[in-house]
Amino acid sequence: MLAAAADHFGRRAPLFNTSGQSYRALGSAVVKAMSDPEALDALAADGKLIKRPFVALPDGRFLVGFKQDQWIEAFGR
Repeated sequence: MLAAAADHFGRRAPLFNTSGQSYRALGSAVVKAMSDPEALDALAADGKLIKRPFVALPDGRFLVGFKQDQWIEAFGR
């Protein structure tokens, strides 16, 4: 599912919780230096690295983080 989300966004950066302790412990330079498979493995291994909320919609779209306009579009009022 993480690979599908990265494909949806066209990059992996939106999946990372850059404010979290796990991300800060790794460091942005380390995350940027990871290959895509390494980054997806890191996300899968430590759920704290994933930006939340994280929702997979039935139509194949993903919502990551809270952007009110996107959530209203996806779920209505």
